[in-house]
Amino acid sequence: MFKNFTKTVIFAHRGACALAPENTFASFELAVTHQADAVELDAKLSKDGVVMVIHDPTLDRTTNGTGKVNEHTLAELKTLDAGTKFNAKFAGEKIPTLEEVFEAVGKKVLVNVELTNYSSPKDDLIAKVADVVKRQNMQNRVLFSSFIPKNLTMIK
Repeated sequence: MFKNFTKTVIFAHRGACALAPENTFASFELAVTHQADAVELDAKLSKDGVVMVIHDPTLDRTTNGTGKVNEHTLAELKTLDAGTKFNAKFAGEKIPTLEEVFEAVGKKVLVNVELTNYSSPKDDLIAKVADVVKRQNMQNRVLFSSFIPKNLTMIK
């Protein structure tokens, strides 16, 4: 699918992150509204092994939480506000899971999953992402990127 593009493909980095909090439903939905062809997002694992969509290894910059993403369970992460630091009108935005993003926009746009396990390269991120992609039948709608070559070899 990706080898046959005949036009420029527009990727919305972390969604429409200039207009809404990065890597949130609001950001991804705005990217769709603005007719992006694809969204780029960042994948991290929660403490209980759920693939979360958040760029930083820590929660401090984009949420009202503190500490590392991988030190918090899904339930704990879902209590955090991922919108207010961007703008008060986005209060209540949550950190989405990869599965939730696929369900929300995966059939509307292509998805570039950046495998960002730099701070914890021995975790199960690659296997967990592959599992979500297969479960959601997204194999033909996803591409992967990473600054760690081994990640790309493993996800293949």
